[in-house]
Amino acid sequence: MSLDASERDELTRELARRALHRAAPDELAIFDDLVVEYFADPQAALHAVDRDETLGFGLDLTLLTPYLLAVAGYVLPLLNDMMTEVAKESVTFATGKWTLSDEAKATLTALAQRLKSENKNVFIEIRGHADVRGSRQSNRQLGRERAGAVGRFLAEQGVPGNRMMAGSWGEDQPKTDEKTSEANAENRRVDIVVVA
Repeated sequence: MSLDASERDELTRELARRALHRAAPDELAIFDDLVVEYFADPQAALHAVDRDETLGFGLDLTLLTPYLLAVAGYVLPLLNDMMTEVAKESVTFATGKWTLSDEAKATLTALAQRLKSENKNVFIEIRGHADVRGSRQSNRQLGRERAGAVGRFLAEQGVPGNRMMAGSWGEDQPKTDEKTSEANAENRRVDIVVVA
């Protein structure tokens, strides 16, 4: 499975976010700002003098985010080389919404049943998307909410959470580049990629 730069960056971000959630959850409040700094200039973000925050009394808080991003950036291609895409499903959403339709629930229920019955050792990438309407930031958040809704539903259907990773591509990975209402409807989606 080949990842383009945008996909690699989003998966790196999500892998680092998950690790940070376990290691230093308080740092999640500044995570997005640190991600922007890291991708703009990784070496500067890793430089100790510019990175640490003074807590007073001569103590510094070493921020983990740049290190997690650096490690995730190296680990992700290795994981990617070991995985092969075995299935892909998509569900679509109404404008500005992340509520699952009955049709989406039926698709996801069937996928969950198939995954449980085949009992394969698979990993599921849940990729949230938006159309081009709205700001880049709001579209990324909307994609994240949509991916989260799909992940929660699959977990409710018995798919183990440790086998899923959700991320948002916002408007950056359109299914089609056309500027029609039909194209926008296709781009408001979540892709569920099953890899082994």
